[in-house]
Amino acid sequence: MDTEFPERLGNLPPGASQAARAVFRNLGFPESSKDTDALREEATVPVTSSQWRAVLADAELAGRWQEMRATALEVASTASTSGRSAGKRLPALARRLRAASNEMVAIWNDVSLFAPPSSVTEERRMARGIAVSSRGMASAVIACLELGWDASHWSAAWEYAVETDANVRRLEASQATPVDANEDLYQRTLGFSSAEMQQGEGLAGRARLAAAWSRDPNGLDRRLRQQMGHLIGGSQLLTGKLRQHLAALAVSGQPLTAHRAARLSRDLVADKLTEEPQLAYAAISRHVKREPLMLSAYRGQTSAWEGYLRAASDEKQMRPVADLYKVVVEGDVKWTAAVVLDLLGRETPAAHTLAAVRDSLNAEAHPLCLTLASVIRPEWRNAIAHEDYHWDPMHSTPVLGGRPVSLDELLHTARTARTVCQGFEHGVAVAYAQHAQAGHHDEQEPNEVTRTLEMLQAIGEAGQPVLDVQRQGRCMRLEVPELSIETLRTLFRALLRASLADESIVRWEVRQNADRPMLYVDQTGVQAALRLAEDLWEAADPLPFAELPLLANAMVNSGETHEVAARTVLAIAAAHVVGERNRLAAELACGRPGAKQELLCTVQRICHGAEEASRLLGDPAGRKLITFAKVLASECQRLESPAPRSLVHEMAPADRALTRYAPAHVPWIKPSVGV
Repeated sequence: MDTEFPERLGNLPPGASQAARAVFRNLGFPESSKDTDALREEATVPVTSSQWRAVLADAELAGRWQEMRATALEVASTASTSGRSAGKRLPALARRLRAASNEMVAIWNDVSLFAPPSSVTEERRMARGIAVSSRGMASAVIACLELGWDASHWSAAWEYAVETDANVRRLEASQATPVDANEDLYQRTLGFSSAEMQQGEGLAGRARLAAAWSRDPNGLDRRLRQQMGHLIGGSQLLTGKLRQHLAALAVSGQPLTAHRAARLSRDLVADKLTEEPQLAYAAISRHVKREPLMLSAYRGQTSAWEGYLRAASDEKQMRPVADLYKVVVEGDVKWTAAVVLDLLGRETPAAHTLAAVRDSLNAEAHPLCLTLASVIRPEWRNAIAHEDYHWDPMHSTPVLGGRPVSLDELLHTARTARTVCQGFEHGVAVAYAQHAQAGHHDEQEPNEVTRTLEMLQAIGEAGQPVLDVQRQGRCMRLEVPELSIETLRTLFRALLRASLADESIVRWEVRQNADRPMLYVDQTGVQAALRLAEDLWEAADPLPFAELPLLANAMVNSGETHEVAARTVLAIAAAHVVGERNRLAAELACGRPGAKQELLCTVQRICHGAEEASRLLGDPAGRKLITFAKVLASECQRLESPAPRSLVHEMAPADRALTRYAPAHVPWIKPSVGV
């Protein structure tokens, strides 16, 4: 530490103790000098060790302790002066010390939410030790004012200070050790592997998360409610939109900053939804209309961040970091500031400069305003925008507008600004989810970004991950992981769901590996499939019945002949009939009527699917499908009367078709597989 905390202060002037006690009586503290604020103990939010280190960095415990320490020494020094001088300065100093102590407790209570891995658990105990002993020091110093300033009373403050100093040193030494760079972020925070989440473009992550969630929605929802209990109630309905926001909050690179911003945003918006709902609706609606701008800014941030990661030296990192800061403050920060000020009843014209926005924020007492103001540095933005910056090779630092700026500081400020704005969005989503009136917000005319996000959500909930998405007019282009015969069916299911979510799309283009042809489905195939699926979504999975016309449409669009398309559809249809008969064989052999009815119903739906596919192929290829469907339909009629066990060896037309047309030729699957 910079200055040793003195064990003894020396002899006080005559009357100093009495003066200190007199000052204490005028401070307005409770009769007891003991703090009553509880220190939170339970950690509910799992984080990786890297996230935990970010929590500690943003908490700035060592810096806040240094400020408390300096204030305590100033209190002690002032109490050693004459009573008249002490009477003028001690009240403000004592209140400042108590406020700093309360703030340290509040900081710990925020930090304590997070549960780091066992490898850094000791750091959590050290951080708590700093909060406990620093509060003890402040209480002991205040007690000196109450009880009289002598060595016996001061020794308790000294002991607490020494203990805090030691905890700070231990924590700083521990943080110097590297953490495991290979931790699985999503496994630690949400409970499933990062494998599919870390590949692909950010906007398409909406579908990847929903697809991962679809494998265990109840278990993952339960886990998310438990770890986000400080933001949502235990019985809160988790919609797809809210789930996306909470999951993004869980994986934030700066958890402490993100959770603080989310909590402040939730409380602000929730209060306005209750007290001034029309004001809240109008402010948030104006914000939502900016979504196309926000998406463009997000892509600019992503490009700058990727440039930073690719740069081989600090000098080459300077420009992408500078671009990142400019895009974040001119985009996210400015827009977020506008909606916050709107919610507070303060108008902020869009043409306002960053300096004016910062002044407007600083004029408000709301902590969210002060947080946003703290990341706005107009002199940085102006220097970057006007190319008034360069790299100083002598001092290895950027120079913005003639002033040196630490590259780390510039990067940290940009990332913090982005995190605050993201946390704000998460808090808005929570507030709306907790208020039934949020439907008013959702009824506004959706923009292109909203529709794309809803479409991605539908695709993901059907189980299909997406690596990238691009909308061009009424065409939607998707990039997906490598397809198999099983995931092809999932993809078709997802396209049908997405078509219902956004009926304006008339062409779906799906790409995977570069050596595979594009899968292209148009409105003709989609509408044929939707006719089959219309009555099935609630009662049963409409695939593979609705898969057959989609398959026929996609194969013809990819350049395959109608004859090849018909053979493939026949192989897929026959394989499903045979597969269902074999799956139900044990139940059929036991004479269970339900198994018989299920098999016959499945075969009838396969017949309908083959008929729809035949209409897309026309003659003569389509006639093969019509014939197959008619023969199977006759078989179903014949088997209405016999006992269930007799069906174990029936459906011979499907067996013959499978023998004749398998293996199926599916151009998007590598290698071609038998069915």
